[in-house]
Amino acid sequence: MDLDIILIDTFLNIVGLILLCVLRVIGKKRRFQKKTVFLINIFSLYFIVRLLKIAVDPLGFTKLIQWISLIEALLLALAVIKTAMFAVLELILNSRKGVEIPKIIQDTIFVIFYFFLIMVILKETLNINLTSILTTSAVLTMVLGLSIQDNLSNLFSGLAIQLEKPFSIGEWIEFEGVKGKVKELNWRSVKLLTLENDLLIIPNNKIIKENVVNFNRPTHLHIARFNVGVSYKHPPNDVKQSILSILREEKDIAHEPKPIIRLVDYGDFSITYEIRYYLTNFNRILQIEDSITTKIWYAFRRDGIHIPFPIRDVNLRTISDDHLARERENEITNLVTILKKVDIFTPLSDDELRSLALGGRAMFFAAGESVIKEGDEGDSMFLVLRGEVDVVITSAGYTRSVATLSRDDFFGERSLMTGEDRNATITALTDCKIFIIDKANFKSVISAHQEVLTQISEILSKREFELHEKKEEATKRVSERQVQENSSQILKNIMRFLGF
Repeated sequence: MDLDIILIDTFLNIVGLILLCVLRVIGKKRRFQKKTVFLINIFSLYFIVRLLKIAVDPLGFTKLIQWISLIEALLLALAVIKTAMFAVLELILNSRKGVEIPKIIQDTIFVIFYFFLIMVILKETLNINLTSILTTSAVLTMVLGLSIQDNLSNLFSGLAIQLEKPFSIGEWIEFEGVKGKVKELNWRSVKLLTLENDLLIIPNNKIIKENVVNFNRPTHLHIARFNVGVSYKHPPNDVKQSILSILREEKDIAHEPKPIIRLVDYGDFSITYEIRYYLTNFNRILQIEDSITTKIWYAFRRDGIHIPFPIRDVNLRTISDDHLARERENEITNLVTILKKVDIFTPLSDDELRSLALGGRAMFFAAGESVIKEGDEGDSMFLVLRGEVDVVITSAGYTRSVATLSRDDFFGERSLMTGEDRNATITALTDCKIFIIDKANFKSVISAHQEVLTQISEILSKREFELHEKKEEATKRVSERQVQENSSQILKNIMRFLGF
C-alpha cells in the first residue's frame, strides 16, 4: 500500500513538473501571460508545501502533518481545476473555436467544482463531513443562508444578465443617469467606466431591477441632441442651412440618416432650434458636441447670425460715433498695409487698396474647418489675417499637403480673376481670421484702371507655374509610391503561388 502511495505521489510530481514547463511556454504569449503566471505560482506553492511535508514527516507531528496535507490537497485541487478550465475555456473554446465564456459562468463552474473537492478533501484529511454538519444544524444552516443571501442574489442576477444579454462588455449604457462603458461582468457586479473616467461598480441584484439604456442597440447609431437660441431677425431656413453646413463636415456623424434641425420654441428673446444628429462613435460624444458647438459659433459669425444675450435690466454705456469711426479707420489702415504686401496688388494705388479693404469682409474659421474645397466654384480670394491654413492638392487620386499659409499669405486669386474652379483645398489648421475680396469689390476698384490687369496677369502666370511644378512633384512622388506598392503586391502573389 505504501508503495502504491509512493508511486501515485511520484506520478503527481512528474505531472506537476510537466504542467509547469508547459505553462511557462504558453506564458510567453502575451494574451495568456497573466493567467499562466497565476497557475505557475499555485503549482510552485504546492511543491513548496509538499517539500515542507516531506521535511516534517520524520518528526512525527501527526496534527501538523494533517494540516500540511490539507493545505497541500487544497492547493493541488485549485491548480488542477484552474489548469483544466484554462485548457478547455481559453486554449480550446476561445482560441480555436472563437467561443468566449463569460467570466461569471467561469467563476460559477470553479466555485461548484472547488466546493465539491473541498468537501472531499476535508473528509479524507481531517475526517470532517460538511454535509452532515450542515444538514443536522438548523441554526448553522440559517446563519449561513442569511450571510450569503446577497451573494446568492448577485450570483443569480449575474446569471440572468448573462442569459438575457441586455448589454455586453464594451457597450455603452446608462444607469440611474450615469453613462458608462461596460468593462467587466462578474458574479457580483457590473463595472462601468464613466465619461469622467471613473469606475462605477453596480451590484447585479440592483442593476437587474432598474431601467438600463443601451446606446449600442438595436444599432451602433445613437441620436445626440442639444438646443441653440438664435435672434428673431434671422429666417429659420438660413439658420438651419448654416448649422447643416457644419454637421456635414463632422467625421463621427452619420450622413444617413441625415441630421435634423427643428425649430422647437419661440422664447422670450430667441428662437430655439433643436439639433439632432446620429453618432457613429459614442466614445467621442463629448468631443463631438464640443466640436459642433464651437464650429457653430464660427459659422454664425461668418453668416451674420446672432445668438442673443438673455434679456436683463442693464445700465448702458454709450460709445460715441467718433470712437467707432476711429476703430474702423485703424482696421482699414492695417488692412491696406497687409494688402500692399500681396504681389498681385502691387500695381494698385493706396486709394484703390483702401477701396478693396472697405469693400471686403473678415470671416472666422475654427481649426479643422474647410475654407474652400478643390473643384468648387468661386469668385473670391482670401487673405490670412490670423492663424494658419493647410493647402492640399489632389494628384493621380492621392491628396498631398503642399504648403502651410499664415499671416499675410493669400489664396484663391485665380478664381477671383477668372472665375475658374478652386484648384486646391484649404483647411484651417488653427482658429483663423480671413479677409475675403469678392468679384464685385475687385471689379469696382479696377474698372477705371483696366491697364493694371496686364501686370496682374503676369504675376498670376508666374504663381500658376510655381503651383504646376508642385503638382508635378507630387505626381512624381505618387508614381514612385504606386510602383513600390504594386511591386510589393506582385511579390506577395509570387510567394503565394510558389508556396513560400
